[in-house]
Amino acid sequence: MAVDLGILNAQLGSITKNSNIGDILVKAQPAADQVIAQFQTTLTEAETVVDGIKALSQATDIPNQELGDAVDAIVEITGDVPGLADKLIGDVSSASTDLEKITGTAPSNGKLKLTIGSGAPEAVARALKLTASVTANDVTGVLQNLAPARAAGAIGKIDDTINKGISFSTGFGSASLRFTVSFTNLLGFFGGDLFTNLIRKINSESDRALDSLLSGTKVDKEEVISLVTNDKKKEAVTLITDNTELEVEVVEKTINSLNLDPAVAVKEDSQIKRSVLPPVRIGDNESTWTGGKSTEGMFTYCDGPEELISEMRNTSRLIKKVIVHWSETYNGQDIGSEEINDWHLDTPGDGGIGYHYVIRRDGRLQRGRPIGRQGYHAKAGNNDAESIGICIVGGYDCLPRTPNPRKHLSSNSFTSQQMKSFKMFIRSFYDVWPSGEAFGHSDVDHNALDPGFSVPQYILANFNRRNSGDLVAVGLAALESKPRQVRLSAEILDNDPEFTARLIAMMVRFPGLTREELYRVIKGESNYILNARNSKTDAAGLFQFIPSTAEGLGHTTGEIRNMTAAQQLEVYERYLVQNSYPGGQLGIMQAAPAYARRGDDYEVYKPGTRAYELNPPWRGPDGKITVGSINAYYAKQPF
Repeated sequence: MAVDLGILNAQLGSITKNSNIGDILVKAQPAADQVIAQFQTTLTEAETVVDGIKALSQATDIPNQELGDAVDAIVEITGDVPGLADKLIGDVSSASTDLEKITGTAPSNGKLKLTIGSGAPEAVARALKLTASVTANDVTGVLQNLAPARAAGAIGKIDDTINKGISFSTGFGSASLRFTVSFTNLLGFFGGDLFTNLIRKINSESDRALDSLLSGTKVDKEEVISLVTNDKKKEAVTLITDNTELEVEVVEKTINSLNLDPAVAVKEDSQIKRSVLPPVRIGDNESTWTGGKSTEGMFTYCDGPEELISEMRNTSRLIKKVIVHWSETYNGQDIGSEEINDWHLDTPGDGGIGYHYVIRRDGRLQRGRPIGRQGYHAKAGNNDAESIGICIVGGYDCLPRTPNPRKHLSSNSFTSQQMKSFKMFIRSFYDVWPSGEAFGHSDVDHNALDPGFSVPQYILANFNRRNSGDLVAVGLAALESKPRQVRLSAEILDNDPEFTARLIAMMVRFPGLTREELYRVIKGESNYILNARNSKTDAAGLFQFIPSTAEGLGHTTGEIRNMTAAQQLEVYERYLVQNSYPGGQLGIMQAAPAYARRGDDYEVYKPGTRAYELNPPWRGPDGKITVGSINAYYAKQPF
């Protein structure tokens, strides 16, 4: 399966935006200046003299010459270097260089004269140290005059750069390392080059095939990736067959099928294909739109992604985001743009339907207000501007006339056909606007509840996209005033780069800890609800920290419920450290860490205790809550 170039660019942009590349950019300029200060010189013409440093030959001028291979003019230090008369070393015979063989000039005792190979500031500084017992900083002015103008300011640190290196003196090396680690963590892969790992992240088919091949072996997947990407497939096959009972032919077939080469995996013609899509009118009512009462044929249907993409590309209105709504109608109400338009006739502005698209109960995508016209669907924060409004028909997961219907407001009211159509819509939106953002109405208006699910979490799970800023924090801003459940999943967590990076670090820190066991604990504790709250104990979040435990870790339960998944995992890591997690079984560590080193038969909570009464799932067949029964409860949790 080929990877669309647009998706690749968007993924690269997203990861770059969320990495600390800014630190590199800040350090790069001074690092570049110091390279120039060390290795480039104004002494390029024979017989030229700068502050007593004389060029004896002409420097070469080779186009595209690499810095390390450049041939500089041969220069000598004369007796006219400012400020060195009283620092002369009498005997400089030990400073003889190989260039004596070329120039016939040797250091002379009692004279400040030494032939050196280059007029670059670093070379001159080293020569002066030999002949006049000075540091580079003693002759800063001389060296500044030798350096190109843009690099003169870097001369002040030339001693540091000579002794410790450019990276050390500028901080560029540490910034580069931090960036590399950040980028690697965001990608979630630790082998291969950048673009190979991007391909792996976008198209997981090859990774899944390799996981299947290596299942049950101790072969390092990243080592195999490295061999394959370095055109050492034969070595990769040998490595695997030496550690598995699989036939060589099977291994070879899988290795040869791995689609890891960016040049092969990327659809290089994708941009062309998108640019020649046939033009489609932006809704048949675009030119006649008045916002009046619905008429027959006024709201047409969008026939597939190609038509939708063309329609989006033909609009001249600035679009930056999608905002998702529900119609707040019942399961039995099959409505569309016509009905919503008539409901919205009193809408300010040009009246009529405020949404640009409506997804009906059968999954059909119906046009509403022409996409070229500003909508009226998310007034708070002026979000109508530069946005597309889409409404999914539903909201009340019940039939009309059901008592207390607001208790049944839920995204469960949406059909599978609707969600399939919604996914197509979002994919088309990103195809046209790769840097676009997607929000639920509740993410931009804290008084709204729709669409009943976290759109930022949806796009993370299905498209690996993030809105600007912290997407979870954006979603949780609404929760502060109107708490509602934010349900995650193993897939969503796997696609959260901050969470996975933290988990990988924990697995290194705690041998025996596995992803599967951690996810089973999350499932057993909170059912993957990010902001879960136990009404009886006030336990909070994915790991259900009770108030006393949360306080011991420096937080309130309210603070934990407002944390991202990665932040909650960091708190959980501190919990494991605090309780001296020995590795192995995580269930008992979660439920009763004081008994983590006890045998399976040890009775943890006896009948009549509060913990016993509050946790019936922990009870074994004999009715006892033991170390073994607690571990068994978590071990059977699907994840």
